[in-house]
Amino acid sequence: MKLILVLLAGTLIAQARSMPEVMAAKEVISDGIAKSLICNGITFYSNKLYVSSERGLLEVEKGNFTKLLRWDKDDSNIEGPWTDTANGLLWVLLPSKRALSYFDGNEWQIVRLPKPRHGYISANDMWRGFRGVSGSNTFWLEGAGRAWTWNHSNGSAWVEEKFPTEFGVNLIPSPLLKRMIPCEGRIYYIVRDQKEPLAGMEELAQTFNVYDKLKGDTVYCRIGNSWICLTNYCTNFFSVETVEANKKGYVRTKAGDLLELSGKGIFKVAAPGLCEAIAKSSEGNLLASFRGMGIYELGNDWKRLLQSPYDDLEQRASIHVAVGQQGQIALTATLLGSAKANSKQWVFQGGNPEFRSRAPAKELENEVTRIWVSDGLRWTKVSIY
Repeated sequence: MKLILVLLAGTLIAQARSMPEVMAAKEVISDGIAKSLICNGITFYSNKLYVSSERGLLEVEKGNFTKLLRWDKDDSNIEGPWTDTANGLLWVLLPSKRALSYFDGNEWQIVRLPKPRHGYISANDMWRGFRGVSGSNTFWLEGAGRAWTWNHSNGSAWVEEKFPTEFGVNLIPSPLLKRMIPCEGRIYYIVRDQKEPLAGMEELAQTFNVYDKLKGDTVYCRIGNSWICLTNYCTNFFSVETVEANKKGYVRTKAGDLLELSGKGIFKVAAPGLCEAIAKSSEGNLLASFRGMGIYELGNDWKRLLQSPYDDLEQRASIHVAVGQQGQIALTATLLGSAKANSKQWVFQGGNPEFRSRAPAKELENEVTRIWVSDGLRWTKVSIY
C-alpha cells in the first residue's frame, strides 16, 4: 500500500511539474515583465497566437494578450513554438530542463529530449537549437544533426531516423542534417557544410569572408530506396528558415534570398526585396515578409497583402511570421540593440545565436518585441506592456 502511495505521489509530482505557471496579462503588464522580452518564435494553435520568449510563452487571443506561461521562474526561456498538425498538438522546447512540453488543448505534458544513438546531446547542439517540423501524418524533432519522429502510440517515444553516410552519420557528436522539409510525396533534407562555422561564430566568419570559401548547404531527397542530391542552379547558400508550400520546399537563406526546391533542382526565386521571414499561407501558398515592404503571397506572381507594420527598424531586427487557419497573419519584430554602438555581444535568438551591437544600458532596457496581428487588410498592434 505504501509503495502504491509513493508511486502515485511521484506521478502527481511529475504531472504538477509539467503544468506551467500561468500569469494573467494584467499581472505581466503591471510587473513590466514583457518590456524587454526577445521573441524566439510564433505559431497559431486553436485560433490563438503563441509567442515564445526568454520570459516564457505568451498567449494572444483575438488580438489581445491574455496570459504568460512559465515552466521555470528562474530560467523561463522557451524555444519554438511548433504546431503539430499530425497529432493536433502544440510543442515548446524548455532548454533549462533539456525537455519538451506539448499541449493537447486541455493540458500540458513534459517529455525528455530524445537521446541520440551515440548517447548525448552536446552544448553546441543546444546552442544551434532544435526545430519541430510537422507533416500531414508525422511530427519530427530536428536538431543535433539528426531527426526523430514522435510515436505517441508507442509509449510516447522518439524514433531516430536513419540517414546515408553523406549526412555525416559517423560524425560525433553532430552529423550534418540542418533542416528538413516534408512535402507531399517526398521529404527534402538540407545538409550543412561540414566546415560551416560553429554556433556563435557566424558574424566573425562573415567578417573574414569565410562563407564565400565554402560550398554551402546541399539538399537530398529519397526516391524509393535511393538518395538523390538535388542539382543546385544558384550560388552557394546557407539556409536559415524553411517551409513547404504548393508541394514544394522553400528556403530563406542567410543572404536574404529565397530558393525553391523541386525534383528538377534548386532554383532562386525572383523576389521584390530582402526576405526576412517565410510561412505558408492559409491557401497553401508561400508567404514572405520583405524588409520595409510588407507581407507578400506567391501565386503566379507576388501579391502584396499587407504593408510593413513597422517604420522605425533601422536597427537590426529579428522578424517572425505565422498564419492561422482562418487566414489571420501575425508578425513579431524584436529590436536587437543599437546599430551605432561599437562593441558587440552574443544573444540566444530563436534557436540560433544572433550577433548584436551592445547599446548603452538605458537603451537595452527599452529593447522590446512588438507583436501585430492582421485584421482584414490592416494590422492591429498587440499591447504587451
